[in-house]
Amino acid sequence: MRLDNQPDKLRNLNSEDKSLLFEWRNDSETILASISKRPVTASEHEIWFYELLNSEKNRGFIGTDNSGSPLCFIVFRQSALDSFEISINVNPNSRGQGIATFFLPLAISEFRLNNKSALIARVLDENTRSKMLFQRLGFRSQPVIKEEFKIYRLD
Repeated sequence: MRLDNQPDKLRNLNSEDKSLLFEWRNDSETILASISKRPVTASEHEIWFYELLNSEKNRGFIGTDNSGSPLCFIVFRQSALDSFEISINVNPNSRGQGIATFFLPLAISEFRLNNKSALIARVLDENTRSKMLFQRLGFRSQPVIKEEFKIYRLD
């Protein structure tokens, strides 16, 4: 596995990332791996994006390569009083190159500097790469009522 531009830095999400995240979110592979299984509209994305950007609790990060180009985004959104749901989306042109493996531990460490809440990830059963990634990072499968996805938790 060779990357043209090596994974390099994690930075905070900013307003300039809105259109790129919308594009990645509506990529056909992303839709297949998402719980909702449908594209998001521009207005839905705008509401989601600005709620995330303006939140005091939720966090968003962008992983960049050594030239500053975005490779992935990672989001932590409060899902319950004691936990945050984590999601990750890799640039469609950079998938299968270890981007999530590189940046997810960095984002978790950065998030946990100020928040020790449990982290959860909802992963579709057929998304083998994501399931393996979360398991390697110490997330444990949790019992769920719905069978089309599993919940992984890291305390």
